[in-house]
Amino acid sequence: MKLEILSCDAAKEFEPKVKTAAMRIYSGNPDDNSDYGELRKSRLYVAQFRYTFDDVSCLSREEMDKFSKYEPDDNQDICFMSRRTAEQIVRDFISVKDKVECLMVHCRAGQGRSAGVGMALNEAFDFGDDTFRMSLEFPNFNLGVYELVLEAARKD
Repeated sequence: MKLEILSCDAAKEFEPKVKTAAMRIYSGNPDDNSDYGELRKSRLYVAQFRYTFDDVSCLSREEMDKFSKYEPDDNQDICFMSRRTAEQIVRDFISVKDKVECLMVHCRAGQGRSAGVGMALNEAFDFGDDTFRMSLEFPNFNLGVYELVLEAARKD
């Protein structure tokens, strides 16, 4: 499976060449999402999924566990990645994995949240990319997001 980890701007310009699923990661603050816009229209998009959580990468695993109980509608200043969101990401991927040849994951910068999600799915479902090489390409990947998604995928 081809994996594309992109910024918001690159995602809007991305033109699928094969059947593709898109995972769009939004910020918990609606003001931060004003420039997300629509993806290019294409019949090759099989599915588009939307998730909401902030790029909080300074937390330890224990802190992520403590705060991951919050959901976007809990009116928190920061929307933490939750176990439920990680499980939803995995369920959504499983629902399309046999129908697509490419997974495009994007967040605002394409470095933290989307890299964490993409790297975890790559590791769990063996897309064929080298996770270590990806960690060099995306040195600011969100480790907490990566671990939660990887844990959810390994439970399935």
